[in-house]
Amino acid sequence: DGVLFTADGKTLLSCPRDKTGEYVVPKGVETIDTRAFYDCRALRAVTLPDGLLTVADYAFYNCRALQTVTLPAGLQTVGKRAFSTCHALQAATFGDGLQTIGERVFSYCIALHTVTFPEGLQTIGEEAFCDCRALQSATLPDSAPDDVWQHFRGCSFRLTPTATPRLRSVDGVLFTADGKTLLSCPRDKTGKYVVPKGVETIDTRAFYDCKTLQEVTFPEGLQTIGGAAFYECKALQTVAFGEGLQTIGDYAFEGCQALQAVTFPEGLQTIGYAAFKGCQALLAVTFPEGLQTIDMYAFSDCEALQEVTFPEGLQTVDMYAFSDCEALQEVTFPEGLQTVGIYAFSDCKALQEVTLPEGLQTIGKRAFGHIRYYYYDDDDDDTAKIYDDSFDEKIDGFTIYGAPGSVAEEYARANGFRFEAR
Repeated sequence: DGVLFTADGKTLLSCPRDKTGEYVVPKGVETIDTRAFYDCRALRAVTLPDGLLTVADYAFYNCRALQTVTLPAGLQTVGKRAFSTCHALQAATFGDGLQTIGERVFSYCIALHTVTFPEGLQTIGEEAFCDCRALQSATLPDSAPDDVWQHFRGCSFRLTPTATPRLRSVDGVLFTADGKTLLSCPRDKTGKYVVPKGVETIDTRAFYDCKTLQEVTFPEGLQTIGGAAFYECKALQTVAFGEGLQTIGDYAFEGCQALQAVTFPEGLQTIGYAAFKGCQALLAVTFPEGLQTIDMYAFSDCEALQEVTFPEGLQTVDMYAFSDCEALQEVTFPEGLQTVGIYAFSDCKALQEVTLPEGLQTIGKRAFGHIRYYYYDDDDDDTAKIYDDSFDEKIDGFTIYGAPGSVAEEYARANGFRFEAR
């Protein structure tokens, strides 16, 4: 039928590009060779035989009409990009024995919604499921390697029980077997979610892009919320932190546009880089005593934020931390504050005055009282936005209160602001 094999029939070398309908690979074939079905755009289904060991690189690349594939027990390796750009492929099931899946093996399979993997799987290559937009669920053995699940962040997880579990799935949410780390939540999670007791860490990107999640309650004993954990959860309105939280990681709640108020628990030490950047509805934040660092851009672009009171013990408000908080009117600083970074409160147009503590040692460039000037090198491209500090504006009547001879007075004099001794 025009299909080419090696003389012993063990390797399928090439299939005609005009092959249509369903093709049944003969028994005895052990290898589907590199590019064997490459660009067979009318092929709708393929049946692979028991005894097949290898599906090589690019074997079914760009078979755009291919809808289903069942990979038989005993198959050991699926090579890189083997099913990439199979736009009609909806489900993939792997038989026992599979050990390796190559890089980008199902990339751009935009209709793929379900994958099921067997026990024994050892390696999944980088970006194996890149841009699989419809992927909703993944079934993994609960003895899977520690990093396998990361290829399916945001999916609903089901687990195949094994004698040596490493993972736990509850209502599609994935945890480590001991329940101490929440690894991933399905992106279609809606309404309210209560993180179970015993969880100590919310992993990096665990709730990434859960656009319909509205409320999250954290348990006492939770210690760490990882980087980008709730990034772009645009419907998230309420978060309730439990006692024991120590670290909120970089970008943790960036882009949570509906989040209105945040009260942090006692014991929190660090709020990371851009942790709440772009939380445009955020009206109020309450910081606990003991907080040591508010990192760069932590609350930048929180356009509705009006009032901030920093706790005793805070040492650093880092650069750009509250920049572009256009509604911010009042800021209260603690006596022990050491550093206010460059541009920390730049573009805070409603902030007319600040009272700075006597012990403050460093005030960065344009930390207060300045509105930055931007222009566009190309009017059709926002990425061409350029900052030119030579055209910075000053807030009219901006006043600094502080101790005579302090860095507060030095900053006021250097920038041409009114200074009053207190």
